[in-house]
Amino acid sequence: MNKRYFMFFMTLTIGFILALGDVSALFAQETASEEFTLEEIIVTAQKREENQQKVPIAMEVIKGDTLALMGKDNVDDILKDVSNVMINTSSDGMRVSMRGIADDSGVMEGQHVGGSTVAINVDGAYNNMSNVGNNLFDVERVEVLFGPQSTMYGSNSPGGIINVETANPKTDRFSASGSVEYGTSNLLNMQAMLNAPVVQDRFALRLAANKSLLDSYVQPDTKANDTTAVRLKALWSATDTFEVTVTGNWQNMINGGMMSGGVVPFVNQDDVEDPWTWDGQGVGNSEDQTTQGVSANIVWNTSIGNFELIPSYNESESTGRETRTQESFPGGPMVTQTFDMGRGNTQEGADLRITNSADFTLFTWILGGTYYKSEQKNTTDYVDPTTVDESRTTTQSKEAIYANITYPLSDRFRMNGGYRQSWDKSVGKGSFREQIPKKTRDADCHKISV
Repeated sequence: MNKRYFMFFMTLTIGFILALGDVSALFAQETASEEFTLEEIIVTAQKREENQQKVPIAMEVIKGDTLALMGKDNVDDILKDVSNVMINTSSDGMRVSMRGIADDSGVMEGQHVGGSTVAINVDGAYNNMSNVGNNLFDVERVEVLFGPQSTMYGSNSPGGIINVETANPKTDRFSASGSVEYGTSNLLNMQAMLNAPVVQDRFALRLAANKSLLDSYVQPDTKANDTTAVRLKALWSATDTFEVTVTGNWQNMINGGMMSGGVVPFVNQDDVEDPWTWDGQGVGNSEDQTTQGVSANIVWNTSIGNFELIPSYNESESTGRETRTQESFPGGPMVTQTFDMGRGNTQEGADLRITNSADFTLFTWILGGTYYKSEQKNTTDYVDPTTVDESRTTTQSKEAIYANITYPLSDRFRMNGGYRQSWDKSVGKGSFREQIPKKTRDADCHKISV
């Protein structure tokens, strides 16, 4: 065969194969596009129900089903795989940083005296308690919003917002679920949920409970964690435009310490199968904490706008005993002290928002005001009667008004503007009481304000 004809024939053959491959790829793409549909995730990042794909905010959404399958029940585990997010645990609780914006505000003797750069909202209510990110169960979704959102939220948080939305009662069906998880060190995590429509399409209750147990890693017959939590939500749809959701929660957590016991130094152990061996002396720093609270979400849709009021109240009390070895004074001898700790925290707040009605389509707007106040008190009672007891109180208050307008110039381009004015105040006080008989201690004291 002539070389020229051979090259011509090979070129036609290769072109035909490539063309056929392109045609089959086109058919494959059309088939795939017909079969594949992107799941619609509804979020409330802008204080209205929207498709996540149409919200102009950098955000990530983790669905409750995903959290349940992966066994994640606290904010630390949930955000561990989210990009540009770091979590540090300080003496005053968990601190979240986003995109390098970290919380570096002061701590006064274990108490936070500044606002959080990343706020955590549970069912729309701002919560600054140290245990807010723990023991999350029966969750519908977690929204992680990057960047400042202060003109749409009550909290002034330049780093971002974390919205935890627990599952609401369903008025149209009865449902129940439960799960049991078991692991080493007698880990036992049980969750249960019951949803009951009391009045079809009008009134429903949802009860969710969680029980977690974990033995000490080193000390025999000791619990490292024993947590019991209950949440009850009631939903009342009075009319098609007026709806009230009330949430009550209670939690008791007994924490035995990091490992609930001291460990024999590894350098003193030779040829042992398990280096995590209890030294027989050290004990974990136990703490018994009870938290309870109530919140409501009142929604009223009118022709003027959609009104939403979210009042909330939470309180927490904890007691525990701790043994600490430290210098008696800088450069002085080491001393071991045992003391009883008492911590009390109360917080109250309310957020009122008005958004445009569904009939108003020229632009979207939000107008709101917020109020928040918290008080945290720590007491330290030393077992040694010669050591001075301590008491510290931190009070925070936040008030703000905010507004936001988004105007769509086209399907792909929007113009956004907002305004916020806030008044924040934080006061810390400390007092030291002389060791005198218990009956007269509170009446005869010396106070030093810091």
